[in-house]
Amino acid sequence: MISMVLKGTTAFVLSFILLSFQINQKPIFIYMTELLGPLGTEIQASFSKSVKRSLKKSSKIGKDLFENADPKYIDSITSERSSGKVLNKDEIILEEIRRDEKKKLDELIHNN
Repeated sequence: MISMVLKGTTAFVLSFILLSFQINQKPIFIYMTELLGPLGTEIQASFSKSVKRSLKKSSKIGKDLFENADPKYIDSITSERSSGKVLNKDEIILEEIRRDEKKKLDELIHNN
């Protein structure tokens, strides 16, 4: 890790020194800027556009994430009783008749 930092620092210092050498009272950096000037501004503009675009997309993704966090359907309980289905009186009577019929059938089976 330290060696990477040292290598990067060394490369930066050497390139700075080389670009500072003067030819005809101008540093080499000025000649390179004149030669590659439009390219540098185009690269900078392109980089700026891509950064703005990525920030816009990431903010949209974050906004969508928080908007979709709340459920659209809220489940609610309409009855305060413990069972979900409440039988009416007719159904209760039919259920009692079925129980009675089962008992009679069981008695017939056991007797025969």
